[in-house]
Amino acid sequence: MGGVLTLLYLCVAVFIAQDEVRHAHGGWINLRGFGTVLVTAPSQILLGSVLKMVGVSDVNYADLGFSDYALIGLHIIVTASIVYFVGAGLHRLSRKILRAVRARADNAR
Repeated sequence: MGGVLTLLYLCVAVFIAQDEVRHAHGGWINLRGFGTVLVTAPSQILLGSVLKMVGVSDVNYADLGFSDYALIGLHIIVTASIVYFVGAGLHRLSRKILRAVRARADNAR
């Protein structure tokens, strides 16, 4: 279950990130990078604050360089890992609950 959610997340996140890197959206309002920040929000919260303390600057979507691409990729990978562990944990929890319900139903007979 965690693997399926992770693959689905990776497809969505990579599509959004590459779309925002290739295209500048909007006219006088530029929201370039906003979707990427939203889709990588868990990593932006957890890893982003640590990177800021170390001195790593935010991604400059107006003038992307190698370090900006690497940082986007890192945020996607970290968020994918979080999605995997949450999905795997929910799957394990649902299996335990289902087993408990079945055991209780078998004992009630």
